[in-house]
Amino acid sequence: MSQPTANNWISDYDITIALQKLERAIQRRIQKHGNKPHASAHETLGIIQEELYEVMKCIHENQDPIITAKELRDVAVAAIWGMIGLENGDD
Repeated sequence: MSQPTANNWISDYDITIALQKLERAIQRRIQKHGNKPHASAHETLGIIQEELYEVMKCIHENQDPIITAKELRDVAVAAIWGMIGLENGDD
C-alpha cells in the first residue's frame, strides 16, 4: 500500500484493512488485559496520553511509518475501549 499524497485518496479497501487491523489489535488487548473496562475516564485518558507519547517519540525519532502507525493503532484501541466503557455506563 502506498503512502497517501495530496493527489490520492484513502480507498474503501484501505479503510477495510485498517478496521481489520484495529479489530485484531482489540483482540490482542483482550488477551493481554482481559475484557474489563477501564476503571474510569481518567484511566482511559492516562492510557491514551501514554500511547500518544509513544507516537510522539516515533515521529521525533523518524521511525518507520509502519511503527508509528502501530502506535497510532494503540491510541485507537485505548480510545475505543474507553468509549465502550463509558457508553455501557461502566464509569
